[in-house]
Amino acid sequence: MPSHRFGVVLFPAAILLCVGAAVAQPTVRRVPPDESIACNLPPQFVPEGLWNANLWTNGNVYYSIAASVTQQNRDRLRAAMDELESYCNIHFIPRTNQSNYLFVQNGGGNNSFVGMVGGSQTVNLQSWGSHYVICHELMHALGLWHEQQRADRGNFVTINYANIQSGYESNFDIRSGAVAFGPFDFESVMMYDDCSFSICCAAGSTCACPLSCASIQALPPYAQYQNLMGNRSYMAQQDKDSLASRYGPPVVTCYANCDGTGGLTGNDFQCFINAFVASSSYANCDSVGGLTANDFQCFLDKFVAGCS
Repeated sequence: MPSHRFGVVLFPAAILLCVGAAVAQPTVRRVPPDESIACNLPPQFVPEGLWNANLWTNGNVYYSIAASVTQQNRDRLRAAMDELESYCNIHFIPRTNQSNYLFVQNGGGNNSFVGMVGGSQTVNLQSWGSHYVICHELMHALGLWHEQQRADRGNFVTINYANIQSGYESNFDIRSGAVAFGPFDFESVMMYDDCSFSICCAAGSTCACPLSCASIQALPPYAQYQNLMGNRSYMAQQDKDSLASRYGPPVVTCYANCDGTGGLTGNDFQCFINAFVASSSYANCDSVGGLTANDFQCFLDKFVAGCS
């Protein structure tokens, strides 16, 4: 599979790093236009803490979307959220008046704070056409740092700081307070590609650079994975396992308990309406075609039936 590139991180709290087992490496690298903007971690003036201090409470991630984001891109965002929800016990819920939430907007790059910072925290997206770039930024918001920032990375790769564009070095610095899960994973969607922020690429981006320009170089025993870095085509298994290790596995809950709290109340109706307006797949209660009035009746029926 071609190796893809992307995003950056906004720096707020030291969190976990996601990893997975490496698979066969590609022979040709391509950089799709949507993924040529590397993910950059903006400066964050929040003290770092243990990963569990920065997880979202009860796995509930409330979010709001800027009015300027098109419906197509809203659908793309929701698709990424749905995939992440399928791997662990998290719930992306349209915000009503919650004080801690994600604010997703069009950006000049791709970046996000790491973990729950408190208050409104921005997720900037430019590469809307890349599903796994969106997943990458949402995973930052959930608490994951870049794979190349693991404390054990020196056993697998060399960071060529001389090849990194000025001002982007911090995206490669080790996050000493973060908790690593599993072995180093060249395949992880949280791993930069080997040319991210290379001095041979356009400012703030990545490209198909020669090895002499690489910002990240696999050590000789792992040279076969040089072109695997920067995977943006699928979720590595240990990416999935890492999410579940921190938030728990997906929980099958009573469908009508939309807000995931307490018993069934009027809040669940509002939650369903918010999901319907946001075109969430959750609102497709009858699992038929698009969202229609039948979905409201379906939800009402399930609400009346209660949770057993």
